[in-house]
Amino acid sequence: KALINGANLEVKDYRELGYTFGSGFRDQAMMLEIMVEIGDMGSAANLMMKVAGELSSAQWMSTQETALGLLAISKFAGEAKVVGNPSVSYQVSNGASNDVILDKHLYSVDLGREDLKGKKVTIKNTSEGIVYVKMVHSGVPLIGDTTRYSNAIEANIRYTNFEGLTIDVTDLAQGTQFIAEVQIYNPGSRGGLEQVALSQMMPSGWEIQNTRMQGSGIKEDSYTYRDHRDDRVMTYFDLPVRTSKTFRIILTAAYQGRYYLPAQTAEAMYDYTVRANLPGKWVTVSPPRLDASR
Repeated sequence: KALINGANLEVKDYRELGYTFGSGFRDQAMMLEIMVEIGDMGSAANLMMKVAGELSSAQWMSTQETALGLLAISKFAGEAKVVGNPSVSYQVSNGASNDVILDKHLYSVDLGREDLKGKKVTIKNTSEGIVYVKMVHSGVPLIGDTTRYSNAIEANIRYTNFEGLTIDVTDLAQGTQFIAEVQIYNPGSRGGLEQVALSQMMPSGWEIQNTRMQGSGIKEDSYTYRDHRDDRVMTYFDLPVRTSKTFRIILTAAYQGRYYLPAQTAEAMYDYTVRANLPGKWVTVSPPRLDASR
């Protein structure tokens, strides 16, 4: 208490890509946790409203921010005194009004699978307590991003054969082996970039060769860590100012059909504004092409 007596609870906004992974919001969440720990629930309540508002917003948050924000809110909820159980009533358009007593910290209502477009959902707090409402939608995603985008980091991709010649992957014969070569460049507008993630998701008709298990013989730049999965490869690395790194993965056109090649992205894991997007496209795996000379 003596250490923080008279301390300013306002934090200048900032963001670190590495080291402590700090940010203005992360620090406010830590302050909230401390206020709860020392029993200053008055200051904690004011901070809680700010932290809860940021968590409920549509803005991007790093894993550090989300984790520490939720931790602080959960500790506040555990210590806050609630008189009775909060209650709400909700109504969909002109349907019947439903009354709910919230005897748990979380209460969910399934509004059904019918189309809610154009309908109004009305929720009324019928108690003295504070109630937070969140609507969650789910469905089948649309085709991935088809636009090229770059901010503070640049990315380019080409597909080659094993002789290094560029090939067209929009129509490959079944059994074709080839290489996806991605080059990532840091122009330096944001200084050295730490904790960069390259995410390469592949169409289900292509198979990824796990070079950690099988070896490859192909050369590429160093990285901090790489995760091979059935349908994607994720590579993590740092990128100093005005330097580039090239990464390669081996693929096989394995299953005949038409598939969507998702967008490839490179981004700073702890700053969503540093991002490059390579658009996706449709690709085809055709029947094997027999050599006419045989």
